[in-house]
Amino acid sequence: MTSDTSALETAPTTRTTRQAREASTAAGAASTRGRPRSADTTEAILEATHELLKEHGYDHLRMQDVADRAGSGLATIYRRWGTKPELVAAAIQHSPLDAPEPTGDAEADLRAMVASMVAKCGEDGEYLMSFLQATRDHAPIGEVVRSEIMGPMRERLRELMTAVAGHEPASVEFVIDAVFGAVIIRTAMLGQEIDPDTYGDEVIELLRSLRS
Repeated sequence: MTSDTSALETAPTTRTTRQAREASTAAGAASTRGRPRSADTTEAILEATHELLKEHGYDHLRMQDVADRAGSGLATIYRRWGTKPELVAAAIQHSPLDAPEPTGDAEADLRAMVASMVAKCGEDGEYLMSFLQATRDHAPIGEVVRSEIMGPMRERLRELMTAVAGHEPASVEFVIDAVFGAVIIRTAMLGQEIDPDTYGDEVIELLRSLRS
C-alpha cells in the first residue's frame, strides 16, 4: 500500500517537472528566434573596427573596445571572428580603398587616385607602420590587402600611368613601388605630412618626364 501511495505522489511531481522543463526550453527557443544575427550588428562591428584601426593602429586595437563602440557583446564578436586578425581582415574587406570615379581624363584620374591613396593612409605614420606590420605578420590580413586592395590598385595605376606617359614605361612597376614607397618614407619614417594634391602633381610630373 505504501508503494502505491508513493507512486501516486511521484507521478504528478514528475509530470510537473517535465512540463516546466519543456516550457523553459520552448521559452529559450522563442527568445533565440527573437534575437537573430543582425546585419546591422555586423555592419556596426566592422565599422567600429575600421575606425579604431585608423585611430589607434593594429597593435593597440582591442576587441573589447570594438564591442563597446559597436554596442555589441564581446562574445558575439568572437563567435563570428575567432581572432583579431580575422576581424581586421573582414573590416578591410568591408571598407576597401575605393578608387575615385573615372572621368576619362587620365591625368585627372591619376591625380585623384594618388590623392585618395595618400588621404586614406592617414596623417599618422605610426598608424601606417602598424598596419604594414600587421599585413606582413598575419596571413588573413595580408591576403586581403594583397588580393583586394593592392592588386586592383596596382593594375589601375598601371593603366593610368601608361596613359599619362603615352606608353607603358619599362620601369612602370618600379614607378608604382616608388609612389607607395615615398608615402611610407615621408609619413612613417620622416614624420612628414603629405598634401594629397601636391603629391598627385609630383607623380604626374614624374610620368611626364618619362614621355619619349
